[in-house]
Amino acid sequence: MQLTLQIVITDESGSSRTEELMTIQKSGETRNDIGLSVSESKLLLNTVQQSVVQLQADEYTQHHIRCPHCLAARRIKGKQKIRYRTLFGVIPVSGLRVYRCRCEESDTKTVSLLSDWAGDYSHPALKYIETRWASMISYE
Repeated sequence: MQLTLQIVITDESGSSRTEELMTIQKSGETRNDIGLSVSESKLLLNTVQQSVVQLQADEYTQHHIRCPHCLAARRIKGKQKIRYRTLFGVIPVSGLRVYRCRCEESDTKTVSLLSDWAGDYSHPALKYIETRWASMISYE
């Protein structure tokens, strides 16, 4: 049997599109084939996380490509890729670097929209777990 896992993405306007995440081959002949294996589960979770994070980054970029002060379109300097750390692994995220508008006061000429969005590129849940585990380690 072939299982195709998809997600349906509905935007703010109500239009939706379907994106295929992965395809899994399962036979069900032996006990080992019942359900998902640990590796298949990890792959599924990582694939869903990658898709969700990239969709959120794309939406953020679309809403912030204009100057926050005068709403003029900002010129694109180039594309960039960051590595966003989550509980489910490191997710590569594509985004844009744009030139600042003349009305923006700053020491830099360009800004990374992803750095504004993702901060230090680590999910808060990952930081919490890392801190919690570190607090349980003996200092001896």
